[in-house]
Amino acid sequence: TMVDSDGLIKWAPHNLFLNSEDVTAWDLSANLVESNGAEDPDGGTKGISLVENTNTGNHQVGYSSALDAIVDETKTHTFEIYVKRLSGTRNLQIQNQSTSNSEQWTFDLTAVTATRTFGSAFGYTGSIEDVGNGWFKCVMAKGSAASGTFRAYIRVASGTSDTYTGDGVSGLAIAFPRIYRSDLGGMAP
Repeated sequence: TMVDSDGLIKWAPHNLFLNSEDVTAWDLSANLVESNGAEDPDGGTKGISLVENTNTGNHQVGYSSALDAIVDETKTHTFEIYVKRLSGTRNLQIQNQSTSNSEQWTFDLTAVTATRTFGSAFGYTGSIEDVGNGWFKCVMAKGSAASGTFRAYIRVASGTSDTYTGDGVSGLAIAFPRIYRSDLGGMAP
């Protein structure tokens, strides 16, 4: 919480995605090679490199155990992330999975489109914005509250497919993943 300029105590906007710039704190997939220190949209090195290996399956990183206690599924929230292709033609997918439902969006970095590719239980909307230098801001905003446990998955996708055989070289850089309460005004500047 914080005290606003009107003297009232209010929600202090902040990122609910703890350790968001440290991939070692996430639930890692056996189908990706992950590393910290990649380029980020600001020209720094706070990005995370996600390069697929040659296994068949989901090529993803997850963030679930810590979010279970932090994200209140009964409130609306927004997930945003910056993404850039490192090599190949892979796309980004974001999935929220609760104990009983899931919803997934695919962000096509060539067509610059956001498409729901699985589920609709949470009423998310998706958007993608070209922010320059090959980077895109991808947003999945929750339109309604629902009960359950929040589990965020960030996937490298082949087209709209989340399960495929990797080529060992294709991958994405991601940066600044954020989850915040959108019903309370978003992130702090």
